[in-house]
Amino acid sequence: MMMRERLALSVLVLTVGSTACRDSEVSPSGSSAPPAAPTRGAKVAWVEYQAEAGQTNARREATAIEAEAVGREAVRLEKVGDSVAFTATKAANSIVVRLSIPDAPTGGGLDATLGLYVKGQRVQTLAVTSRYSWVYQGAGLDPSDDPARGEPHAFFDEVRARVDGFPAGTEVKLQKDDEDTAAFYVIDLVDLELVAPPLSKPSELLSITDYGATPDDGGDDGEAIQRALDAAVAEGWAGVWIPPGTFRVDAERLSLQGLQVRGAGMWHSTLQGRRSTLSCPGAGGCHFADFSLLGEGSLPDARAPAHGFHGELGEDTVIENVWVEHVEAGIWSGAEGSAHPTDGLVVKGSRFRNLTGQGVHLAHGTRNSVVEHSHFRNTGADALVIGAEGVAGEAAGHDNVLRHNSVQMSWRGSCFALLGGSGNTLEDSTCEGDTGG
Repeated sequence: MMMRERLALSVLVLTVGSTACRDSEVSPSGSSAPPAAPTRGAKVAWVEYQAEAGQTNARREATAIEAEAVGREAVRLEKVGDSVAFTATKAANSIVVRLSIPDAPTGGGLDATLGLYVKGQRVQTLAVTSRYSWVYQGAGLDPSDDPARGEPHAFFDEVRARVDGFPAGTEVKLQKDDEDTAAFYVIDLVDLELVAPPLSKPSELLSITDYGATPDDGGDDGEAIQRALDAAVAEGWAGVWIPPGTFRVDAERLSLQGLQVRGAGMWHSTLQGRRSTLSCPGAGGCHFADFSLLGEGSLPDARAPAHGFHGELGEDTVIENVWVEHVEAGIWSGAEGSAHPTDGLVVKGSRFRNLTGQGVHLAHGTRNSVVEHSHFRNTGADALVIGAEGVAGEAAGHDNVLRHNSVQMSWRGSCFALLGGSGNTLEDSTCEGDTGG
């Protein structure tokens, strides 16, 4: 299969607060696997395949919806039997599909299905939705899901699934069958990845299941998880363990100080729900690793804070190998008027997708922090931001570094925004499909 090579902005070094500024350059960003240590951009674990470079019996399009696809092209499946196929260049056991299906006539989204074929057999029925897409801007107003506003955009969302492993050279196909009832499926891309087995529980952590959390039962586990966090503090444990499975958090947001929250891996352990957010207030730092945080906020919630990781975040907090979707900002550090600005935050190896706001916003005087080797796609504001909200002079954010990050298709903002402070550096990062503010 021929893979089309696209161009992406590649930032060398930009330091805000000094006179040093090297030129940006344009370099290729294609579908092949990244090198072990990429010159620019994030080191990622998947191989990306653009739909328009696949094998299809449907239409390759570059119209309104497709214009917000990565590369500004996509494939539209409309008739029963329409399909698009890809030949895996590496072994894989998981798939992410970036796609668009129609909105409901009065907004709010529709649910549908799509067939996933491997080696010519339909192996899964993917549950797809438009509940988190289709923004209507209209006359410069705040984003809404009301079609009466007009000027639709932000059409895309993603679905992810685990599958039985298959080797390089295997055909993977998406197909609209009789049971798949959406009027159309605009396929932008797929990511194929070989997911590692789940990690084992460290001995120094309490399991949230010991305090009543039950995976995959649909019940609200928020209170049980908070009990486990409180018990870890009272009994001197290092933190809590999220076993494989999906645990819902619907009623209350979770809060902790000086603890670890770890899971079996971002493909294995998931916190999901309208309150699946985490805060680490005060001066003590926290360590978050190896799980997914999947919100369920609809687009109007962009006016009410529902950030994935939020608050002061203390000193030397680490957020690594996490996957964040369907919240406002993936991470918003700092709190207005706080005596404990975020200091020494490290974010690495993480994925921020399909957000109503920023990917990572280092705000309220955040300093001495690093965001690296993380991937951002379909953010609803600037993907990576260093801000100066509520602080000035020496209290403003300083000496933060954004390096080796990759951004694709920010739907309402820029890839990078350095808005204040001093000594802040953006380097060795790529920007693909910046739509502007």
